[in-house]
Amino acid sequence: MKPKVGLLAYGLMGEHALRGLIPKCEVTGIVLPAELEDLFTSLGIAPAEKLALEHGIQVYKGGKKDQIIELAKKSDAVVIATYNQILTAEILQHSKFINIHHGDLPRWRGRAGINWAIILGRKDISFTIHEAIPDLDAGKIYVQEKIDIGDHDTTNDVYNKLNDSIF
Repeated sequence: MKPKVGLLAYGLMGEHALRGLIPKCEVTGIVLPAELEDLFTSLGIAPAEKLALEHGIQVYKGGKKDQIIELAKKSDAVVIATYNQILTAEILQHSKFINIHHGDLPRWRGRAGINWAIILGRKDISFTIHEAIPDLDAGKIYVQEKIDIGDHDTTNDVYNKLNDSIF
């Protein structure tokens, strides 16, 4: 029996995460923000939403607390793939939440890890898969893997390398 897994997704990583989960899990749903702030205007629909609909996966649009809790209650675990909200302890108590973080935890916490790695001239960056707890980017680390940053890599290049490695 496949594990029941929900997904909180925002941005391009959402589609990669969903593609990786579909063959291995029973995906119980995907929560997307209410509006994607012009992120996918040229496409008309977020790639993760399109993929979910193609596979009959429930899409929750809005990212409201009650939607996340509903998804968590019917999931063995919920994967967070560059989601745009910090989850409260009240939400996190309803399931195991696993975050995919673009950065070397515990040192490089917070947002824009790839951008900062390039700005600082770093030669590599890690993705970290860790337990989400109320303290931001501080849960138990399950997996951490380094990815090289080339001299001419853009943030998009590094995102693609990370997403390809993770999924």
